[in-house]
Formats: sequence, C-alpha cells, structure tokens
Amino acid sequence: MRKTHIQRVRGYTIAETVVALAILGFVLTGIGQFASYVNTGIDDLRLSKQIRWEIENARELIGTWPVERITTENIDQLLISARLSEELSDAKWKSSVAPASFSLSPSSSSSSGSSNADGTKIAIPAKTVTLQLQAQYKGQSISPVELTFWVFDSTNEAKTNEADSAKVEASKTNSSELSSSPDDSKETP
Repeated sequence: MRKTHIQRVRGYTIAETVVALAILGFVLTGIGQFASYVNTGIDDLRLSKQIRWEIENARELIGTWPVERITTENIDQLLISARLSEELSDAKWKSSVAPASFSLSPSSSSSSGSSNADGTKIAIPAKTVTLQLQAQYKGQSISPVELTFWVFDSTNEAKTNEADSAKVEASKTNSSELSSSPDDSKETP
C-alpha cells in the first residue's frame, strides 16, 4: 500500500475575507471621522481668529474717532467685513459706552509731563467701551467675543498740556522778575 500525501493549498475563505473587510471599513470610518473633527476644529479656529481681527479692527477705528462721536448708536452701525458676513448670519455689533475719568498724580506723571505746574492731580476724561460681535454660525448662536477698552479725550489732554505749559512759562517769568528786582540790602557809599 502506498500512502499518498496530498497537500492542501490553504487559501482565504469567504468568512475570513468578510471579517477583514469589516475591520478595514471600521478603521477607515474612524479615520474619516477623525479627519472631519480636525477640519471642523481648523474651521472654528480660523473663524475665531477672523472674529478677533474684526473686533480689533473696530477698536482701532473707534480709537481714531473724537470722544464725542463714541456712542453706542455709532458703534452699532459699524460695518462688518464682507468675508465675515458671508460666513456668519445675523452678525451685528453690540456695545456699551460709559464715561470714565482717570486722575494722574504729579509723582506718577512727572515723566510724561501730564501734571499741572502747581502739582495738583489732573483728571483726564475718557470713555469705557465694551464691544461684542453677536452672530449665528450654521444655525447656532456663537458665544459673543467681548473686548473692553478705554478711549481718552486726546484733545482735552492737549488743552491741559497747553495750559500747563502756559502756567510754567508764567511762573518762569515771575521768578525771573523776582530775581532781577533791586536788592534793598545794598550799602550806599
């Protein structure tokens, strides 16, 4: 009797192929979802930066206005850039403006030259502005980005500096007149 050895060729069965395809599909789905989350995060970050730039640009513009013009009505009418308006719906400015005054003492402002010649405190009028950009993004309200800053009345500061300069000149003139007055203690020969 002869023994014949038949070698079996081992191949992949249909069940093994289906399991391998299911695992591959699960991995590819996970990678696709991860890529989607990353893209959404990048879009959100880009939009957040764009909103911050818009607020900073508005702050710079408001800072150039005369203090009398800085009102909630004027700020709320500022235009929003076309690029940002395309991405956001119902985008609008919301602001609040409150008067503020800052006092400078002679010791803290001696280097800047903002103190009065007589050493009294100077009150510098200003306005506190709180600026928000409110909008909808993909049907949801975004958290408003808020910026609070102060705008000083530079024209009033210039007037104060001019008045201080005039006082200093006047005091110099008075002191020079006093030093040039005749001395009564001179002996007469």
